[in-house]
Amino acid sequence: MRFLIIFILFFIELNAKELTPTFIYEGSGGVTDLVYKDAKLYSATAEGAVDIYDTKEQKLIQTIKVPMIKDFTGEEVASKIYSVDIIDDNSYKIFDEYIITVNQDSNLDLKLHLLRLL
Repeated sequence: MRFLIIFILFFIELNAKELTPTFIYEGSGGVTDLVYKDAKLYSATAEGAVDIYDTKEQKLIQTIKVPMIKDFTGEEVASKIYSVDIIDDNSYKIFDEYIITVNQDSNLDLKLHLLRLL
C-alpha cells in the first residue's frame, strides 16, 4: 500500500508543469476581492481603492478611491474594501455601470458606497 501511494505521488510529480503568468497587474494595495466582467478586471484593495484593468489591452484603466475614515485613535486611514460588485442595469439611462463597495468605519459599522464608472 505504501509503495502504491509513493508510486502515485512520484507519477504526479513527473507530470507536473510549471505555469508562468502571461501578464502581471500591479495593484494599489493588498487585493481583497476580484471581479471579472466584459474583459475588465475589478480589484478591491486594502488601501481603499478599486483598480480597473482592461485585460485585452493589459493596462490600468481607472482607479477609484473610497473616502478615508478615522480609526479609534482619530487618525485618518484608508478604508479597507471587503467586496466589490458590478451593477449593469439598462433601466438607468444616464449611467451605464456602477460599482458597489463594502467597507467598515471606525465604529465597526459597515458602509456601502455606490460608485459610478466614468
